[in-house]
Amino acid sequence: PQQQKTFDLQITKENIQTFFYQFPDGLNFKKGINYELFFQVFDNDAVNGNKKAKSKVFNYRQKTEDEVEQELLQEQRNTINNIENSIQKQQKQQKDLEKVQKDIQGKKKMNWNDKKKIQKFVERQNQYNKMMQRQTEKLQENFDEKEEQNESLQEKKEDLKKRIDELKKLDKEKKLLDELKKMAEKLNKEDLVKKAKQLSEQSKQQEKSLERILEMTKQFYVEQKMTQLANKLDELAKKQEELAKKDATKEEQEKLNKEFKKAQEDLKKLQKDNQDLKNPMDIPSMEELQKEAKKE
Repeated sequence: PQQQKTFDLQITKENIQTFFYQFPDGLNFKKGINYELFFQVFDNDAVNGNKKAKSKVFNYRQKTEDEVEQELLQEQRNTINNIENSIQKQQKQQKDLEKVQKDIQGKKKMNWNDKKKIQKFVERQNQYNKMMQRQTEKLQENFDEKEEQNESLQEKKEDLKKRIDELKKLDKEKKLLDELKKMAEKLNKEDLVKKAKQLSEQSKQQEKSLERILEMTKQFYVEQKMTQLANKLDELAKKQEELAKKDATKEEQEKLNKEFKKAQEDLKKLQKDNQDLKNPMDIPSMEELQKEAKKE
């Protein structure tokens, strides 16, 4: 309230009028700061004192670049976990299909129970495909949120987006699922076994593509997080240098120490994520990063 700023909206002297205001024209906001905004209008009764009417209070806060980046990285982390779980479910689905296929092959004729098993499998597979579409679309949306300043990271991001586009083309598998369902309705054993084999091969290919995308996304996440941490440590080194030049308070130093400890924890988590990669990258230790930050 003590730092209240106003922006005058220009209006005419007409009795009835309409005016427009496009937020945030004329207002200079800083990222990471909480603001309260309201509209206020005064009448022209100078004799008795100008009376005023005030609108409800609106809240506004623009996220900092660090917060946006952190949110995007967390979304990536969540999507990676979801895709890993989906792959495990798909592997179980694959085993179920192979078992049904084997059972039907060993029979002279299909029965009603076999038909129901196929129908349930088709239903589960359709649900799985829809779920995978949602997850891959979420990943693409995340990648579209911002362009990487690092050229190498941006190229990897574009490559990942292309691979996701290719994976999303599930029309071929949908067609096979529809045909499998029809064969089950007709209790046609030979055709059903043939379609089940085709679907099994298609599912294996899809699973391999998904695993490649997952590994690439994990690697991309580690590289992004590493860049973010290096920048954070550089920033902390500069803050420490500024504190050293002045008579810093205990609170200021403790706040900086807390930020540094958080960076250390993030690096430990990152090193674990890196070790989970098929081909782990060379990640420097916290000591090496500190030296590099100090040098910078």
